[in-house]
Amino acid sequence: MDKKEVIVVFVLALLVLLAATARLFSTPVPASGSQTRPGPLRGIAPLPGNRDPGDRRSVIPLWPTLARNLWPEDPAAAQLLHAAETIASEGLFDAAIAAYRRFIERFPRGHAAEFALLRVSQCYTLARRYRDAMASYELFLTRHAGSGYRPLALLWCADAEVRLGYREPARKRLEEILSRHPMSDFAEGAKTLLDALNSSPPASPKREPEAPTS
Repeated sequence: MDKKEVIVVFVLALLVLLAATARLFSTPVPASGSQTRPGPLRGIAPLPGNRDPGDRRSVIPLWPTLARNLWPEDPAAAQLLHAAETIASEGLFDAAIAAYRRFIERFPRGHAAEFALLRVSQCYTLARRYRDAMASYELFLTRHAGSGYRPLALLWCADAEVRLGYREPARKRLEEILSRHPMSDFAEGAKTLLDALNSSPPASPKREPEAPTS
């Protein structure tokens, strides 16, 4: 691992330590508190690292993990990806986005890079940066059209689009899940969001998002 990589990992580890320390001296947030993701995705799964093992909904892979056999073999790559995952699990989503982007820049090919780009998109959603999220999911869906994560990305992208007032693009993504992936874990969520979309009055869309830089 070169000097720059060592610095990146050290900074990420420091962020995790700071987050853990802050958690020790903070009042726990109730399950219905602000840490729970709002809106259509809220009823499907809680935030990463805040799951109730007794809740059947928590098994729905809205926050999937990369299978160990798909992790990068390069030790430096594995360490960077693990650091990014740890940062995301602590709820430091902006820092996690930077870490995943660093990973993609350093290791742009393979399953891990695909996974990291999905995580970038998810972290934008969890940080409530929906315009960035929408553009990032679009990049993911274009770059990895045949991905096994496609139904998940379609659902999260539709969620961001609904929030921004882009009803028709969201509708198309939800209909794709129901027509092409009817047995997936995301079909029920897609139907719920589509029903909500059909029963709500239209809203004026906000300005078009800018595409992510990577």
